Amino acid sequence: MIAFDDMFPRNIDDAARDRHTDAWTGDVFRVMLALHRERPDLRQVRVDTEPTGLLLLTGFTSGQRLAAGAVESIIARDLQQDPQTIPDQVLERHGALDPGAALALPLWSELKSARDTQQRRPGQFWSRRS
Repeated sequence: MIAFDDMFPRNIDDAARDRHTDAWTGDVFRVMLALHRERPDLRQVRVDTEPTGLLLLTGFTSGQRLAAGAVESIIARDLQQDPQTIPDQVLERHGALDPGAALALPLWSELKSARDTQQRRPGQFWSRRS
């Protein structure tokens, strides 16, 4: 699982590439949109945390990767100068789960099961107590 913070800017000032306010997310929300388009195989869980939300990604497999040069083409297509255009679905947090509902998802037991059944290697990130 990979977790991204600050996925739901509240306004154009929050989403500015060049920070000019105290509260700031930058345009990190574009990662969510690009992954939805480029990696529909990944499971995206949007969580409506305050103040600016989370994105949880699962479903990674060793055989699925972005094509060579994909990052450069994503940047060329998606990078915008300020002021940012923020889709309504991002501003309105469409599909974002209440944090309690996100914690009740079966993905947590799936992750634990995957961790507990994988072969242990020296220096592995997960420990039995994680």
